[in-house]
Amino acid sequence: MSKEEMFKELSDAIISCKKDVVIAAVNKAKGQGIAPAEIIEKGLAAGMNEVGVMFERGKLFLPHVMMAAGA
Repeated sequence: MSKEEMFKELSDAIISCKKDVVIAAVNKAKGQGIAPAEIIEKGLAAGMNEVGVMFERGKLFLPHVMMAAGA
């Protein structure tokens, strides 16, 4: 799996708002040798940005944003 695919998987995991999915994706990325800073910046933060956009558009509500942030 390429880095870009891994970052997409991390982002999707955050958007899912499921902590166990996020943890599994992070562990998978770490296992592939991706640096923690890249995991956060290009995967998790990108997912949170998308959650913010979805919230602004009314597609997600505050509880979803809080669950995503908690994950």
